[in-house]
Amino acid sequence: MKTLAALVLSILLPMSAFSQIPASRNPKFTPSLNPQFTPSINPKFTPSINPKFTPSLNPKFTPSINPKFTPSLNPKFTPSINPKFTPSLNPKFTPSLSPKNSKWRGFYLFSTNTELIGVIVKVKEDYLLVFSPDAEWTGYLVSNGDGGFNWFDTDGEWEGYLISNSNGGWNLFTIEAGWTAFTT
Repeated sequence: MKTLAALVLSILLPMSAFSQIPASRNPKFTPSLNPQFTPSINPKFTPSINPKFTPSLNPKFTPSINPKFTPSLNPKFTPSINPKFTPSLNPKFTPSLSPKNSKWRGFYLFSTNTELIGVIVKVKEDYLLVFSPDAEWTGYLVSNGDGGFNWFDTDGEWEGYLISNSNGGWNLFTIEAGWTAFTT
């Protein structure tokens, strides 16, 4: 009975627009989006999307996509990609960038265990903002100029990178190439 009450309560409680994941974008309901069931989007099974096996995807081995070696990719050296210096990239100054806005565009971010851990809002083709499930701004992603993105926290510290899964989504890796999340 408690389980039924919890289920009813969870349905009746208001949810933010971005937490209501459409089934077509939810890996728990759409197996083709779930790396546990679709090896072609899982870097553990597909070396061509795994930076541990494909050095050209790994900033540690490819200086041209590494913000520590390429200043134009580093928000600490390039104010135009730093939201602290560019208000149009900062959701604190541009509220329309928040996923609380019902018209946000972007991706749902899931842990490798398919739990929703955030959303990624597309600001421009080469710039994305990362938010927690409760719409707290946690970081941003800047194009690396080679088909991927570098991931920074809100202070501009490099945290990792985003690589295409070659199926319309992305895989998120730490600087050490640990796979932590994926998008739909």
